[in-house]
Amino acid sequence: MLFTELGDRRNPAVLLIHGHKETNMQANRQIKTLLKNYHVIIPEPGRREGEAESAAKDICDYVEKNCGGKLYALCGLSDGWEIARELLGHYHVDSCKVIMETEDEEPGKIIARLIN
Repeated sequence: MLFTELGDRRNPAVLLIHGHKETNMQANRQIKTLLKNYHVIIPEPGRREGEAESAAKDICDYVEKNCGGKLYALCGLSDGWEIARELLGHYHVDSCKVIMETEDEEPGKIIARLIN
């Protein structure tokens, strides 16, 4: 699985899971808002139906290795909520905030308001 990291690694980590590889959340202006205060991590699971658990395991391993097992915020966007649910329920990822957002014309719109 590929991971894109944006922003200063010294800032609190925000994990944004969309669930679709082809979604380019980096271009989203909401990401730019988050970058002012957070280290944004975007996994690209490129998953198919029923693969949320294996994607969650890969993400959990990454969070353990690169974030000391802790996140400031875990955000599930659109189909990413399934992976986020696995991270919380099965892998018990430690996160101060959890935000689940349904599909929107502008992904991340709610997240940027709630985190800041």
